Amino acid sequence: MFGPGEYVADQTEGITRVEDLPNPKLVRRSRNYKRRPCPLCEHSAYRLRTVTRTLHDFGDSLSGRPRDIILTYSQHRCPKCNHYFNADMNDLALPRSHYTHRVVSMAVRLVVEDGLPYRPASWHLWQSCQFHIIKEITKDILKAVTQVRKKLKQKKTKRPRGRPSGKAAKRIAQKNKRVQKKIAELFERRHLFVRHTLTHKKKKILQRITRGLDQLHTLRMIMDEV
Repeated sequence: MFGPGEYVADQTEGITRVEDLPNPKLVRRSRNYKRRPCPLCEHSAYRLRTVTRTLHDFGDSLSGRPRDIILTYSQHRCPKCNHYFNADMNDLALPRSHYTHRVVSMAVRLVVEDGLPYRPASWHLWQSCQFHIIKEITKDILKAVTQVRKKLKQKKTKRPRGRPSGKAAKRIAQKNKRVQKKIAELFERRHLFVRHTLTHKKKKILQRITRGLDQLHTLRMIMDEV
């Protein structure tokens, strides 16, 4: 047993690859309830099923191992308004997040407040949580681009098959053609949103295919900071 003031060696010292880090320590938490009030109508809703998710958290400084929280939670369906919802887990992490609030707060502090670049910050968090923040940012940005393509597809107006007849039908056909072209370009050029450096030509292409889509400009600005 270590005494007061006794030096404890860092087990991750000298490690340069995430594969060489110690295996994470698994900690189980539960948000599994038989009944929960519906967030829409507040009617009591029975449990529909039980699901698990993994949250990456800071590790134990004594053992030198990162920590993963295996969270078991209940999913419910409201019999009154037919709304599906999960048990509240906001005390641990945001919805659909893979990391606890502590990890997110640390990432913000390292990058924003301390001015640490993303790469050193990601390794600092790697040693504590065994995850790569840049990889997750890339995945989230590509997922957001996919969502934009789906929303654009919904803007297409349905019309009968065959060649359009009449001015109104031709306008609809032209609009659908422009929307489909934008969708195809966003798919074919999706790599432009996550590349670390872009040439002047690539920047012009990105500016053209994102015209009118301000949220995509914001995504690229995030990647420019990585």
